[in-house]
Amino acid sequence: MSLSFVTNDTYLLFFVIYIPKFINTAPGNLLSIDMTIYVCRSFAEIDTGKFSEMVERGFGGRTLCGDYFDKISPNYVVLDTEGEAGEIYVGGAVVERPPMPAGVHFDYMDKLVVVPERQGNGRGRAIFNRVQMESPELCWRARDGNPWLEWYKGIADDRTQDSQWHIFWRGLYGGSRDAAVNYAATKPETLSPPANGIIPVTNGILLPGEMGEFPGT
Repeated sequence: MSLSFVTNDTYLLFFVIYIPKFINTAPGNLLSIDMTIYVCRSFAEIDTGKFSEMVERGFGGRTLCGDYFDKISPNYVVLDTEGEAGEIYVGGAVVERPPMPAGVHFDYMDKLVVVPERQGNGRGRAIFNRVQMESPELCWRARDGNPWLEWYKGIADDRTQDSQWHIFWRGLYGGSRDAAVNYAATKPETLSPPANGIIPVTNGILLPGEMGEFPGT
């Protein structure tokens, strides 16, 4: 199987990566999936209605808290889109840079999501890789029972666990690591509770931030 990746980076209003990706779907067949990934510097640069709908679909009906776009000040937002003008949102991530004392710095990945019909073809990994380009010092969390915990363990440098969360990090050490773990452990949830207390699981990537979040990391 051959894989081909082409990246063209253009700075306009935001940073754009266009990735034609080829995956093997059957012996002798290659399916091409076009990914256009935008890196936006605030919620003002995205359609928050479309983003909310994407999260709801990706998380099996769970919704963002009503004041999410007012309370969260992202360092950047990653969007995976389709359509000629990038009008269809199919995946994304929200990354914060919490204010910290001098010498302490990290980014926190609050959301990572892919809509159900686009899961399983490498989009989640592509989004996460773009996050890593922007945030080599990164922290995120997931609930116990999250079906993607093993994947998180594989991509994280290390992790810890309390009564609520598995907390993961990459590129963090010493005081910055400790501050990141504390931030993740104490940050309020930003998704609505699952119906009947049951976390929906779909076939995709899980979101960090809450459990079973499905699809995100």
